[in-house]
Amino acid sequence: MTHADAIKPGKFNWLAACTLIVIVPYLGQLPLWLILWVSGMVAWRYLVEHHGWRPPGAVVRMTLTLTASFIVYSHYGTFLGRDAGLSLLLILLGLKFLEIKARRDRILIIYICYLAILGAFLYSQDLWLGLYLILAVIISTAALMRVQDYTLPALRYFRSALGITLLALPLMVIMYLLFPRIQGGVPGLALGTQSGRTGFSESMQPGSVSQLTNSEKIAFRVFFENNQIPPQAERYWRGLVLWRTDGRTWTQRFIFQSHSSTFTGKGLRYDYRIMLEPHNKPWLFSLDLPTSLPRGTELLPGFVIKSDSDITERYHYQLSSYTQYQQSEQSPGEKLRALQLPAILSSRVQLLANRWRLESTSDEAIVNKALTYFNREEFYYTLKPPLLGGDPVDEFLFESRRGYCEHFASAFTTLMRAAQVPARVVVGYQGGDYNPSGKYIAVRQADAHAWSEVWLEGKGWTRVDPTAAVAPTRIEYGLDAFRRLRALGTDTHTLSASELQQALRANWWFTFKLTLETRWDALNVQWFRWVMDFDHKRQLELLKSFGQKEHKWAYLLAGMFGALLLIVALIATVILLRRQRQDPVHRLYTTYCRHMARYNFIRLPHEGACDFAKRIKTTLPLVSEQIDAITEVYSRIRYGKNAQNSDIQQLRNLVRSLIIQKST
Repeated sequence: MTHADAIKPGKFNWLAACTLIVIVPYLGQLPLWLILWVSGMVAWRYLVEHHGWRPPGAVVRMTLTLTASFIVYSHYGTFLGRDAGLSLLLILLGLKFLEIKARRDRILIIYICYLAILGAFLYSQDLWLGLYLILAVIISTAALMRVQDYTLPALRYFRSALGITLLALPLMVIMYLLFPRIQGGVPGLALGTQSGRTGFSESMQPGSVSQLTNSEKIAFRVFFENNQIPPQAERYWRGLVLWRTDGRTWTQRFIFQSHSSTFTGKGLRYDYRIMLEPHNKPWLFSLDLPTSLPRGTELLPGFVIKSDSDITERYHYQLSSYTQYQQSEQSPGEKLRALQLPAILSSRVQLLANRWRLESTSDEAIVNKALTYFNREEFYYTLKPPLLGGDPVDEFLFESRRGYCEHFASAFTTLMRAAQVPARVVVGYQGGDYNPSGKYIAVRQADAHAWSEVWLEGKGWTRVDPTAAVAPTRIEYGLDAFRRLRALGTDTHTLSASELQQALRANWWFTFKLTLETRWDALNVQWFRWVMDFDHKRQLELLKSFGQKEHKWAYLLAGMFGALLLIVALIATVILLRRQRQDPVHRLYTTYCRHMARYNFIRLPHEGACDFAKRIKTTLPLVSEQIDAITEVYSRIRYGKNAQNSDIQQLRNLVRSLIIQKST
């Protein structure tokens, strides 16, 4: 390895640490082999620097470049786009370690790290990632200083990088708040289109809902006006209505046209705003049932709200709903679809439904018989249902009797249709945890739920949740409470409501964990509101709060540049004040040197105090005594062991006397 190829060990360690830090956010976002590739290139260079390995030649580097590029193209089918582009960037970052020859190569690695930091925000804009990447910026800036200058302690570079970042923060905030926003965002750039999925499916089959129970990701957050929040048992968040079944899978397919869906609301009307996480589908969720539609949406049969486009970014919309209602209309198409059965129906299922029909005088009585059947027979609500075969409804009803909400909803709806009661399946979410710090309801993927609706004469479409007949705790207290009670070995069927609450509070670890999670999520919501979701509308609200009624680009630019000038002036003032608090000995001697420079005696960078004094005395013998006195006192203070405060005052008097004498 030639001398030009060598890197000082400390500088290489900084480059390696900086690179490994900036690729951490890509774990889980880009293929694992890519992260291992970058780490492998760094490790290869480490062996070159510390164990005498030969650096790879041009042919090897070219082969590695072409191989990695081919793999990226094979994986993504393109070199364009977010994932493919950032994959190429990280590949180049790793390869750059194999061809470091000069300082500019080390600097280029740091610049690529800056780009990688910026690219990480294309996957997530959460608060924790923002804090982590600010730390990465500070470390990268310190590394940039370190690779150019290796004379100072490592802590000094961190302090300098931190100071630069802190000085830049006010400028960044002013530009972020006042720079004119482009309404509608940048065309063609949809950030996070593959992240933040709610996992919500447009079909339902055994296991499709229960697979979400272990996910704690937020599906959406609900902010209620005047903090009027419905009780847990009434928090049914409507998503899709599924009409068609083949005996195993339920889908929403229908061929009839939408008609005027109306209902009569009863009791309290809830006004609320939903912050929906991106899920790459057009469906919106609402508290069952909605009375209004957000702008840019349409209402489909079954009170399903569909947006004009897929939800690829965090989406805000307002609604009003009634949790108690009565529907009075049903189209012929709806009734026909609500009685559809699979081509092959189990004889046991049909016999059970026929018996209920013969024993009942009304459709409502059939519904009650079904709920009683689920409640009294040995059915169990479980988060890990067994696998079912080709006829899941029959196997669930008469053999396994263990299932999740989709098993109960599917079996109940099939039984109702077999008994000639119009029924359909509704999928969405049920429950949600109240966040006292942010004053909103957080609905998670784990709250995904399926229930049924039946058509009853005089009542219309009526919600029936067969899960509540088997596991009332799941509906009354939420899925998280149900899991906690089961983990404690609590029998959720025999305890009263007060006893259940006492059992929930008994597990202090869950309570402590829940408190931390709710406060962190509330902090994230504020981060979303004022940072990530700070759009044209919020900018206008901010300006109005400062008395700016008109929203013109000229006002924004003038305010932005005025604020920037003010910040720069404040920073300059701070720097001047810091200079005034510098070492008084250094400041006095600098004043002396600056004064002599007026007479063409400029101290050279390599010139010591004694040599500088000798050169002055050769030309100005009249002040030689004063020059000697200043030099002697300065050297005694700076390099002596017994310097006193009185010496500083003496130096100050000598410098002042020389300045006065030369001035006169």
